[in-house]
Amino acid sequence: MRKLKILIITWHYAPQVGGVETVSGIIAKSLTKDGHDVTVLTSSTKKEELVLDGCKVIRTPLLFEKNEKFREYFFGLLNLNNFDIVHAHNISHPFNPGVSMDIINECNRAGLPIIEHAHNAQLRTPEKTRKIILSNLSKIICVSDFVKKRFISLGVSDKKLITISNPLSKDLFNPEKIKGKDIFEMRGEIGVSDEIVIFFPARVIRMSKLEIGEQKQFKTLIEALTIVKKNGFKFKLIFAGMKNLPNASPDYIRNGEKLINNFLASKDLSDDVFIFENGLQLTDMPLAYAASDIVCMPSLNETFGMVFLEAQAMGKPVVAARSGAAPYIIENHKTGIVVPEKNSKELAKALISLIENEDKRITMGNAGKKMVSEEFSPENILEKIKEVYSSFV
Repeated sequence: MRKLKILIITWHYAPQVGGVETVSGIIAKSLTKDGHDVTVLTSSTKKEELVLDGCKVIRTPLLFEKNEKFREYFFGLLNLNNFDIVHAHNISHPFNPGVSMDIINECNRAGLPIIEHAHNAQLRTPEKTRKIILSNLSKIICVSDFVKKRFISLGVSDKKLITISNPLSKDLFNPEKIKGKDIFEMRGEIGVSDEIVIFFPARVIRMSKLEIGEQKQFKTLIEALTIVKKNGFKFKLIFAGMKNLPNASPDYIRNGEKLINNFLASKDLSDDVFIFENGLQLTDMPLAYAASDIVCMPSLNETFGMVFLEAQAMGKPVVAARSGAAPYIIENHKTGIVVPEKNSKELAKALISLIENEDKRITMGNAGKKMVSEEFSPENILEKIKEVYSSFV
């Protein structure tokens, strides 16, 4: 394939951390290394242009609102740059449906192929985004078959859809790059020696509302851990605190921390938990996985679940709910354990089976590393994406 001029559009981008941000960053960086000319358009509270990992990154507040200024700006951006293809990430998400339609319409008017990379399964307010997914998109990349099946159920033609799994950065999530002394120091910070460390790699508080979110199922995990504790097993649950969250006010953080602490106290688990007060950035995650024995996130309807991939790459067994894309990514009883959703008793049973059996944890961890290396490398995923590009340019 000839070298292309590619515009990647994503609502948020590095250094903001999240599944979409991570994947869009890996793809942008990989395409640049492959010799393509990549520009990333993303949102910000102020206008900024910079070069990041070899890619030109344009940040603009215009993505936050639908108005004539954005249409004029985007029309000018397309005209000035002569892009070959537009690769959007999650414009089918209800972040700003008006802007999403402006992007699609302007690409159509310019005769530019536009690919939507769907990291969502249209589970929230699908009435707001139905027009987007049924519009004149050239192709829709679904991050899992779970997403693809959902789009088909909403009327999208199967011919327009293709499933391409998310890639994982081998440079970052590589257990061989973690030093033993760093693991020892982190476990010392956590306050454990022989106890089992269980890592919950997600936000506890839902950002849009000051409440313990339902989707990640933190409350179900806590209920399961009360059962584990009653059965006499010692453990330390670790997760990220709320400081340094983007756009979170001091009052919001303080109230969120109080909500979490009160909930843990009500379950008599305060002494069994360690919270990373300053949060965890993406670059902190590999060490947190390495210092853990088990990774558990029994969330609902994950469209992919990057943390499942990250944990397995770091050689850790994963316990998750049989929901969303988790069963597609975790090989049940081989790289982890998948349990019925919202079932604290079965979750506790799975956790106990791993706490009791170190050999089982090691075997599952090794199987997970092998599986991720073979199936989810950036090189393999990039080749599949370039095949999609080739059908239009």
